[in-house]
This record gives sequence, structure tokens and C-alpha cells, in this order.
Amino acid sequence: MAAAAAVITAGFGLVGASPASANQVWLQQVQRTSADAPCALPASDGEATGWSSWAPSWAQWPNNGEGGWVCERSITWATDSGSASMVTTECAQLTDTQWLDFTGTDWLPADTATFPDAACTTAGGGFIFVVFVLADSQGAAQSLCDAHGGGTATHTYPIDPRIYYCLL
Repeated sequence: MAAAAAVITAGFGLVGASPASANQVWLQQVQRTSADAPCALPASDGEATGWSSWAPSWAQWPNNGEGGWVCERSITWATDSGSASMVTTECAQLTDTQWLDFTGTDWLPADTATFPDAACTTAGGGFIFVVFVLADSQGAAQSLCDAHGGGTATHTYPIDPRIYYCLL
């Protein structure tokens, strides 16, 4: 089987050539044949400097969007500098009654306010007590957790499948 590959930017695009205002994480995935297939990639696909090790995972893109098993790795290619403009506005649903405002960022620190409305405009939703990240995969979420205090990227109860929390 010729391995299909995708590189996904799990972070948000930058405006202009400004430095990054949040860590930008690239995720690379290579399709594998089964859940038991090893992630032993040839040296030509290599262990380039800065990339995490290849790890087994699952993604939606293989098999014409039906999903399948992949090997993935990630790299943080730009780190916090505090001066870029982000281009996203994102209010993501955490629970039936709480939303998180990820506008301009892919992570939220503990003690961030939640909102009781889908537009993230009404005060009074409560507060989060751990770091939350917004990512398209477990690997990208783990990279964000590593960059923002550590812990294991965990997806237990959020309604939006892109929301993970960093379990210490």
C-alpha cells in the first residue's frame, strides 16, 4: 500500500509576516493499514530535528473521509512572541451549558471564564480549573499541553471534539 500522508496545521493562520502570538503546531500523519500496524517509518521519512516521535493514532481523513489508523508526529514551528494578529473567532461548546472563547488562541489557562451562550457574549458561565486546548487531533492537543504547562491531553466530556484538557 502506498502510504497516504497529510500535513495539518493545528493552530491558526497568521496575518502578514508577523511573529507568532501563540505556539503554532504542525501535525504530520501517515496512513497505516490497521490498529496493530507499527509506526516504524523508513529513514527517508526520518526523525527530523524538532519533530516528536511517530505515534499511533486515528484520524478522519483516511479512507476517503471514513477515518482510519495513522501514525502521527508534530512540531512546534513558531513560539510565543506576543505581537501577531490572529484570524479566528471561535466559541467552542464544552458542555450542554458552557462554551469556551478560543478567539485568537488555541489554548486557555486555568481560571478562564466560560460562557452560557454559543456566541460567548453573556457573562456568568463559570470558570475552568485546568488548561484547555483546541486541536484537531490527540497529537496536536498533546503538543499544546506540553507547551502550556504539561499534562496529558484528555478528551473526556467536551461536546466539541476539538476540545481537550491537560490532565496533570
